Amino acid sequence: MQKSEKKVSMNKYLLIVTNILLIIFTAIGLWLMFSGRSADSPSEFLAKGFRNFRYFTTLSNVFCGLTALFYLLALLFAKNEKVMNVLNIVKIMSSAAVGVTFIVVLTFLGPIYGFSRMYRSANLWFHLLIPIFAMVEFCFIKFEYPFKKTLYAGIPVAVYGTIYLLNNVINGIGTYPDTNDFYGFLKWGNPVGIIIFIVILLSGWGIACLLRFIRKRFSSN
Repeated sequence: MQKSEKKVSMNKYLLIVTNILLIIFTAIGLWLMFSGRSADSPSEFLAKGFRNFRYFTTLSNVFCGLTALFYLLALLFAKNEKVMNVLNIVKIMSSAAVGVTFIVVLTFLGPIYGFSRMYRSANLWFHLLIPIFAMVEFCFIKFEYPFKKTLYAGIPVAVYGTIYLLNNVINGIGTYPDTNDFYGFLKWGNPVGIIIFIVILLSGWGIACLLRFIRKRFSSN
């Protein structure tokens, strides 16, 4: 086996292992969330059962886990290069999405609600372990990653943020504990909420750019 072929083979095996681990990590987080073993305070962004799916944290991590599942199946069975190209783009979106969760908790929610609450039980997996692992794993994927592809990273945040803002505009913010502004982004008014949304959207794109930069540094060494 040629050295280049051996390197490709090792990279494939590495991605098989990392995607299996991402699937397991997501399953652990979901089990903790649905089993009632998660923290029971609403301020920790963990509700009961399917109510958790209103949170970007849950949606982004499930998206990441499902992406890992389909990526694993493609690594094992897909022969079509176009399938892998599409899944690589989806990997950009899922890695950036959980990266946004990581950044928002680290810079906004953690300081407000306390890091001990943000990194407890299922949130430890959804806010910290899965995002870091997914972003690191992404750096080892070998594919053409031109700058224009970083724009795909903003799609999950754009879709979620638009629905979040429209829901508050149409149905009203409401009052705790049934508020539609459960992240508290609109507590300073709609203009500030929109600014926060734009900053978060740009952070997703920034994560994609950072991962692209890291991949280029790895590939050049």
